[in-house]
Amino acid sequence: MTQSRTTVAPPIRFPKIEPSYSAQGAAINRESLGVVLVGALVIYLMTAKAFQAYFFGENFIYLQQYQNHGGDFWRAFFSPIGEIFFRPVVLACDLPWHFVLPTTPRAFHLRNFGLIVIELFLLHRVLCRVAAAPSARILGCAFFAVSKIPLTLIGYINTIDSLVLSTLLLLTVLFFLRFAQGRNHSDYVLGLVCCLLSHFSKDYGLVVNAVVVAVVLIYGINWQNRSCELRWWTWRLMPIGLITVGYFCARISVLGAVIPGATESTIVYAPHLTFVGSIGKVLRFATTLINAWWVEDGANGSSGLTIWLASRLNSSAICSLTLGYSLLCGLALSGLIWKGRKAGIALIFPLIWTAAYLGPTLLVQAPNIYYHWEPMLGVAVLLALLATAAGQKCTWSIGLPLLVLIGASGFFSNLKPNYPWSTVSSKTAGIETMVVGKYSVPWSQTSRFSRRRSKSKLGNSPWPTRCCSN
Repeated sequence: MTQSRTTVAPPIRFPKIEPSYSAQGAAINRESLGVVLVGALVIYLMTAKAFQAYFFGENFIYLQQYQNHGGDFWRAFFSPIGEIFFRPVVLACDLPWHFVLPTTPRAFHLRNFGLIVIELFLLHRVLCRVAAAPSARILGCAFFAVSKIPLTLIGYINTIDSLVLSTLLLLTVLFFLRFAQGRNHSDYVLGLVCCLLSHFSKDYGLVVNAVVVAVVLIYGINWQNRSCELRWWTWRLMPIGLITVGYFCARISVLGAVIPGATESTIVYAPHLTFVGSIGKVLRFATTLINAWWVEDGANGSSGLTIWLASRLNSSAICSLTLGYSLLCGLALSGLIWKGRKAGIALIFPLIWTAAYLGPTLLVQAPNIYYHWEPMLGVAVLLALLATAAGQKCTWSIGLPLLVLIGASGFFSNLKPNYPWSTVSSKTAGIETMVVGKYSVPWSQTSRFSRRRSKSKLGNSPWPTRCCSN
């Protein structure tokens, strides 16, 4: 007599609004292609000014570290940057481009632009796993595309560290979502690899752990059998804890157990937390999301749409216009939140994502706009989840006008970028084009195979002279 076997039911995951991904595979692929093509065009139109930015010394900080260690990659790889940062993965991702790209700023701008387009694709694939409605996925990706942050990510070449971190974040989330929903072991291994690289890419890359835990809690656990499921996931998340311990050990061995005293150039990165300062930084993040800013201090660019309206109306009340614009965006967002409140527990996932990457930025004094890139991705997922629960009619009636406002403000803000990096690059353009450009080695003589042997006319460096500016 054959003994009957108990059939284990598949896990019931939260939220209940989950797309039948396998059945819609072909349609989703076409949707991804359309989103990436249209989104890339929008991003290019929004950031056209960034491609005019010139080189300046900070763009070559990883190349300088490589040269300071005598061209020894591994010594540079396991060395601190500026005595306070440990970013070996970013160095490994940035350095090879100096061998293969022409020594023109546009080539490096295109590199950063390409990474942003890849991130748009990855964001859409993540949304395909958590948002059932195509209109909601398009809304989240559109919010990504009309942001004014990519202007800095493209124009300020050295922000490749933020692009590497955000790309690894999206890959980690995508692979763990795939593993939670399909239990494919290859997704699990790839997720761990991306999580490992994320730890060693930037100094707060380890907060990806919180996002992975959120993925598991919301999409990976069958709460009807929670005791067994929690044990199962505990064993599979244990390697992430080991990765974190290994990261701290490596960091301490490179930088030491005691953080060095702040200098004039590093004091803005020293931990400093105050209540008033944190509120100001959260406000700065909120206004960055809608492509606005109250004070023309250069850190967050200009207010965009409100300045354009003030010039057309011959009005000096920019603050009043910015307040009205912010209230209008807040009202639209409140309506979307109210209509999409049925998403319920699913909203925990993007909220943890946003908080995990926004939190570390509250500890430093530097008000760099690209710090908002990773938490902004979490907000894009949040909007997609809200739009899915709110329905297609609400998405187009509330979400579309909101995106038009944000996109218009970002476009006008990017027309006249007044960021510190844009000011510095415009000044170095006149100097380096006139002085250094006269002696630089032509690209035809500095191919990947000949750069190691050729010598520039200004010194013994095997690199094109423009890459050695300080």
